[in-house]
Order: sequence, then C-alpha cells, then structure tokens
Amino acid sequence: QIQSYSALVNQYGDRRIQFDERCQMSPADVSFKNGTTVMFDNRSPSSKTIKIGSQTYAFLPYGYKILTLSSAALPSKLVIGCDSAADVGKILLQANILGE
Repeated sequence: QIQSYSALVNQYGDRRIQFDERCQMSPADVSFKNGTTVMFDNRSPSSKTIKIGSQTYAFLPYGYKILTLSSAALPSKLVIGCDSAADVGKILLQANILGE
C-alpha cells in the first residue's frame, strides 16, 4: 500500500530529517534508539547525495527514503554528509534497553 507524502510526514513526526537546497540538515543533531525507522526528506528542487555514516544514498528532487538506523556497537554516532558538505549533522544511536 502506497501512503501519501503528507501521511508519511504525520506518521514519522519527530523521526523525520529534512535537507534543504543548501544541504542543511534539520534537525542537525538528533538521538534515536537503535533500530529506529527514520524518514530522510530532500526538500530541495535538485538531487542530493546524502551520506549517513558509511552508507551513501541518492535522493531525487523532493524525494525521500525510509531507512532503519542500526549499529552493532552502541552508542554510535553517525556523521551526516550532503553533496560536498562532509558534516551537516549527527545522529546518535543509543541502546534500545528493554525494547523501549
């Protein structure tokens, strides 16, 4: 089932990270529990290449991706890059203690 963009924005709420036309990440520093699914959202009229930790993703203009963030070693800090900018933000992954 395909959800509308606005339904996804509502569903992901504070688990949505946006990138603007200047590759600025909003919010710039966030924390999530390990295994959290996050919406990465390109709000730019141009394509972006976004690096999350060691993984690189191509985003179409106004495109988005739903990604599950996880790491074997916790806590883990993922540095975010966008196009030629190497450090536009950080995501801290924390242990998911007792399945919280």
